[in-house]
Amino acid sequence: MTATGRSSESRVARWFFTAAVLVFPAALLVYFSWRSSTGLADSYGMGLMYCLIAAVGLAAPLALIGALIWAAGRFGGGSVPAPLPRPSEPPEGNQ
Repeated sequence: MTATGRSSESRVARWFFTAAVLVFPAALLVYFSWRSSTGLADSYGMGLMYCLIAAVGLAAPLALIGALIWAAGRFGGGSVPAPLPRPSEPPEGNQ
């Protein structure tokens, strides 16, 4: 846990969830930019559908990775296991 009371896993998972949500406005910006730069009339809305399909294709893995990281931090029992103690002397017989 950090000083704020949140583990680093929850912070990283939050970044992945935020990225997954922000993919959709970015896809809409790409669509409107494409439409204004080409001047094409998207009569059937296929350009918008392609952008939304691409957004889902990007957002779903980001959300899944975020969920896995969050679950590992929540149910994993700790982020890093404690190191094994080092022996102060080498074992007998290996000299």
